[in-house]
Amino acid sequence: MQKIIVSLCALVLFGACTPAVKVAVPTNAHVFMAPYDELRDAALNHISSHYTITHIDMEAGIIQASFTTTIPSSVLDCGKIQDTGTLEDGTSFTYTYNGADSPVYTMTKVDDAYMHNTRTLQLTGNLELVLTSLDKNTSALTIKTEYTLNKTNVYTSAKKTSRYASTQKSTTEKQSMTFHSGEVGTFSKNEQKNSEHTEQSTEETPDSVFNQTDDLSENTMQCVDNSNIENSIIEILSKHLQNK
Repeated sequence: MQKIIVSLCALVLFGACTPAVKVAVPTNAHVFMAPYDELRDAALNHISSHYTITHIDMEAGIIQASFTTTIPSSVLDCGKIQDTGTLEDGTSFTYTYNGADSPVYTMTKVDDAYMHNTRTLQLTGNLELVLTSLDKNTSALTIKTEYTLNKTNVYTSAKKTSRYASTQKSTTEKQSMTFHSGEVGTFSKNEQKNSEHTEQSTEETPDSVFNQTDDLSENTMQCVDNSNIENSIIEILSKHLQNK
């Protein structure tokens, strides 16, 4: 009986000395010196307050959320865009603006000929947070962000043909691109999609009225994430967990 007790004690001591198996830190993860449940609660609280949660799987440690904005410049840097064209009187124009904005501009010249552009952008962001328990006192978080940018340009060219009459032509161009944080999204000048053309006239006017020699499509536009959404979330969670 004494030998059995000694053997059991040896097993208990051996088990106590065996180091716990640690979970490997996921690629591109940020490690928090906090238990998994504390990180989970902090992440859920912050994400639900600033984004729309679309899916939660706490068994897998996944939180998915999204947001939409018509002011992509608050998130993306798309550089400067330059539009060029020719008015009906033969006068060329150039208009430069921020690529992540939605400007409306009108270029007017003699004889009431003008070129009008209404540009509309909408950005949707999808975030995926993956939480991992490394041990009872540490946890890790990885964040992936996917952006979808939709752009619509409505170009309107018009010319007053008499005191009471005018002719107008409109072209609508729509494009969409999807890219991830850390990547470069591109709208190509030569990849216009869903182009639509309409023409309105208060009198019979020959097509020669529209003396547009230049393609009205925007030049190539490239966008990158300049908001540091992922770093911002990590920083906020870090401060919150440090103050607990």
